Amino acid sequence: MQANEQMLLQRLAASKTKEAKVQSTLKDNVQSQSERTESLLSRRMESTQENREAHLKALRDRLQAKKEHSEKVRQTKMSPLRPPPGPALAAAL
Repeated sequence: MQANEQMLLQRLAASKTKEAKVQSTLKDNVQSQSERTESLLSRRMESTQENREAHLKALRDRLQAKKEHSEKVRQTKMSPLRPPPGPALAAAL
C-alpha cells in the first residue's frame, strides 16, 4: 500500500510541477503580449499626434496665407495711386 501511495504522491508532485511550469509560461506569454501591445499602441498614438500636429500646421499656414492675401487686396483697393476707372470700366461696373 505504501508503494502505491508513494507513486500517487510522486505523480501528484509531477503534476503540480508541470502545472507550475505551464502557469509560468502562460504568465510570461501574457506579459510579453502586453508589452508588445503597449509598444504598438504607444507608436500609434505618437504617429496620430504627429499627423494631427502636421495637419494643424498646414491649416495655420493656409490661414496665414489667406490673411496675407486679403491684406494685400485691401491695400491694393485702398491705394491712392490706382487710376480712376475709365468710361468703359465704369460702364462695366
